[in-house]
Formats: sequence, C-alpha cells, structure tokens
Amino acid sequence: IAGLLRDADNGVRSSAASVLGRLGGAEGVDPLLAALFDDDPWVRRASAEALGRIGDPRAVQPLLQLLGDNDLGVRGNAVSALGALGDETAVEPILEALKEDEGSVRGRAASALGRIHDNRAVETLIEALTDVELRVRKAAAWALGEIGEPEAESPLLEALESNVASLRAVAGEALRKIKAGLTPLGGEE
Repeated sequence: IAGLLRDADNGVRSSAASVLGRLGGAEGVDPLLAALFDDDPWVRRASAEALGRIGDPRAVQPLLQLLGDNDLGVRGNAVSALGALGDETAVEPILEALKEDEGSVRGRAASALGRIHDNRAVETLIEALTDVELRVRKAAAWALGEIGEPEAESPLLEALESNVASLRAVAGEALRKIKAGLTPLGGEE
C-alpha cells in the first residue's frame, strides 16, 4: 500500500495514506512522512491524520512544519495529530495556532492541548473560553478538564453561566474532572 503514495492520482495517494493510518505499523511511517510534503493538500491532510493514528514520535517535527501550511485542513489535521502524539515539544506551536489561526484550527488546537495535558496551556485555554467560536470555547473547556488545573475552576464556573447548553455541559464535566482530581484518596475532603 505504501507504494500507492507515489501514484500519479492524488485520490489514490490520499486513500493510500488513510489506509496506512488505519493499518498502523511502523512500516508505513517513512512513506507517510514523505507524503506530508506532497503537492496535493488532500494527500498532506490524510498523511497527517494517518501519522497521528500510528503515533510514531518521528512524526512530531514534520507535523510541526505543517502548522505553517497554506491549507486550513492540513493545519487542522497536523494540530490534531500532534495532540494524538502527546509530545510536549508541540505545546508552544499549538498554543500559537490557538491564538492566531482560523476557528476550526483553534478548536482542534484546544483539543490537542487537552490531550497533551501540559499546564503551560492553561492560561491560553482560559482565554479561549471567551473565543468568538463556540467550538473553540467548548474545546477549551474540555481541555481544561483534561489538564485538571484548579486555576481553571473560576473561569469554568463563568462558562456555566453561558446561554449555550452544550458549553454549559462541557464546562460542568470539566469542573467535575478538576474536582475529582482534587479529592484526596478515600473521598475525604
């Protein structure tokens, strides 16, 4: 299947990347790394997603390069893949994407930061709770719950006052996770 990443048809290359991601395995990593820089954005998108599924740490640096790609979908898939890889070296570049990129990428960046579980993201995620895009606010609330930093409690309580039920639900679950992390063993407070 990896040989199909060199096919003349971009649809075949994109499909091959997706299949390699579903199959997993180290043998697909090198061809997928090369495909990250294909001329076609759909191939780059599929390759980034596949590398996130496979979870090989060799993909971190090439995926970081894609955060500057001119295609919105490529940037979004690269951010998601970096979150799946969980490498802390990606935190600062993902924070930049959360501050500067388009709404769909910002939402994926917030989610990625939640998967990495790094406290450096807390302040920016708290700021993202007031983003103009609902998906970004919800992803930021979810991520804060995943990180579990008590500093996020007050801003999440404010999010509970939103007129958007889905945001209130995510903020409430995030608060529950944070509180659960603060409860000593045995349930005593």
